[in-house]
Amino acid sequence: MRLSGRFAWIVGVCLLASLGGCTEFRPERPMRSRSFDVELDLDKVRLGRVDEFVLNSRTTVPHTLVQAWYTVPERIPCTGGQSAAGIRLDGNLDSVDRLPTGSHQLRVAFGQNTVAFEKDGVLDLELDGGTCVRTPVVSQVIAFTPLDRPWRLILSNTLNGASGLYGLDAIYGVSAGIGRWMGPFLVSAQAGAGIALCGTGTCGTTSSGGSSTYPIDLDVRYAFRAARMGIMAFAPQIGVHYGYAPIALDALDGKHTFGAHYFQAVLAMDMADARRGPFYRLERNARYDFALPIGIVATPDSPTRSVAFAIGMVIRYVLPL
Repeated sequence: MRLSGRFAWIVGVCLLASLGGCTEFRPERPMRSRSFDVELDLDKVRLGRVDEFVLNSRTTVPHTLVQAWYTVPERIPCTGGQSAAGIRLDGNLDSVDRLPTGSHQLRVAFGQNTVAFEKDGVLDLELDGGTCVRTPVVSQVIAFTPLDRPWRLILSNTLNGASGLYGLDAIYGVSAGIGRWMGPFLVSAQAGAGIALCGTGTCGTTSSGGSSTYPIDLDVRYAFRAARMGIMAFAPQIGVHYGYAPIALDALDGKHTFGAHYFQAVLAMDMADARRGPFYRLERNARYDFALPIGIVATPDSPTRSVAFAIGMVIRYVLPL
């Protein structure tokens, strides 16, 4: 078989580490073909360190897989194009050269960014005896939309101000949590660890400047449709945020112990990879977002002023589960 297996380990990483850089799209309308005794039906497209076309196949006769190409419909079948890096069968990590009888899943892999999704494309499979099987895999009139995988792992880096409220200047922390898409809304809950920063007027210049805290955060965000700009897609978000952090500051006049409650509106911008082609709803594939929470922080159990203006900055890494 002339198919190379050099990308097999990369495909394996992409498969096993779906938390990483692989994104999956499914055509909104069926894309299938039948040639001789072989039926092929495009199930989904995977984009990542390699690009894969995942097809459902059915055949009544076993075949040898000789070669695979991605090409344009105008080319004579099985006469060239972008050669596949490998073909996997039913989730196996190694390339195969046999298509058994019955129903199977074929994963045809190509090097990253070697497939021209901005043009109509077909997949050619050369079988034993010179037989050629062709099936459509890219059409500019059939949209690819993200697979319905609503759950997200969210990792955050947060700095939120407190305007010196009872000695608290700001809270800096890192957190992890779970989010879920509910229609256009992304709902998330996180918990983490951080530092409550104390002002020098409260804690003095010889203080360490902060104490440990363990904040929790709840967010609801509405995502607008993403717009492409070059190789990136950007999707604005608006939402609301509630946060709580237990605070214990080593102040000059003794320990300041209280709870800080944040009530904020959120303005955010999602960022996702934007491959050229018929890919839509890219906001559901956003990997990073940058947010500005703006509102108030309240300390109802502190003995002094209990409400102050609060603005912060949040960077989140969003991973599909």
